[in-house]
Amino acid sequence: MKKFLIFSAVVVLLFAFSGLGQAATFNYTVTLNDLVDKANTNATTKFAWDWDEEAPIGTTAGGGAPGYGSSAFWSDVQGSAAGGNGRDYTALRLFPSNIFNTASLTIGDLSEISYWTKWTSGVDWQLKIYTQEADPSDPGWYGHRFNFDRPTPSDNNWNEYSTAGTLDVDWIRSGAGVSDYPANTSLTDLHSTYGTETILFIDIISSYMTDSPAGDSYLDGVEMTLMNGDNANLNLAVVPEPISSTLFLVGAATLGFRRFRKTNKA
Repeated sequence: MKKFLIFSAVVVLLFAFSGLGQAATFNYTVTLNDLVDKANTNATTKFAWDWDEEAPIGTTAGGGAPGYGSSAFWSDVQGSAAGGNGRDYTALRLFPSNIFNTASLTIGDLSEISYWTKWTSGVDWQLKIYTQEADPSDPGWYGHRFNFDRPTPSDNNWNEYSTAGTLDVDWIRSGAGVSDYPANTSLTDLHSTYGTETILFIDIISSYMTDSPAGDSYLDGVEMTLMNGDNANLNLAVVPEPISSTLFLVGAATLGFRRFRKTNKA
C-alpha cells in the first residue's frame, strides 16, 4: 500500500508539471552592450534603442526591481517642451519574434506584457506596440501603433504595471495618420479587430518625441507572455547578473499549474 501511494504521488507530480516541456521560457539579462541602434537592426535583432535620441543608461543608483538584481535601465529625459537641448526621449525597442525565436508574432499571439518602473519625477515609461503594414503601398511605415496608458505612480518605489491590470490601450493610430481613442480596451480586446496584424516591434519609451515633457525613471523586469503559455523575462542590467532563483522557481511552478488546469479542463 505504501509503495502504491508513493507511486501515485509521483504520477500526480509528473502530470502536473508535464506542461513545462510544452510552454517555453526565455530568460535574458540585457545590458547596454546587447542594444543595437535602430539604424543597424537586422533580421536577428532582439533588443535595440531608437537612434533618433539616446540609448537608456545602465545604473545601480536605483537598484533593481524585486527579483531582478541590483541594477536597471534609466532615462533622465529633459524634454523638448521646456526648450532644453538634452534628451527628448529614450526608447527601449524589443523584437518579440526574435526574443521568442519564432518566424513572426501577431497581436493575437500576445497575452500579457508587464514591466517594473521606479519613478522619480515627470512622466514614466510607456508601452507602445507597432505592427507591420498590410501592403507596402500603404501610407506610412507601419500598420498601426497601439499606445497604452502611461503609469502614474504615487510613490518613488518599484512598481509593476501590466496589460492584464492597469495598462489599457488609450490611443490607436494607423500608418496613414487616422487616430482612435478607445475606452476600457485591453491588449486581448485588440485580438478581435487587429489580431492578425504582424508585430513590427515593441517600444517602452520614456517621454515622447514632439513637445516632450521631462521624465526621470528607472526600468526593469520586462515580461511578455504569449497565448500558448510561452514566456520571456528580461532583466535589464549594467552587467550580466542572474535573476533570482526564487523568481525562476515561481515561474516554473506557475507554468506547470497552468498546464495542469488546462489539461483538466480539456
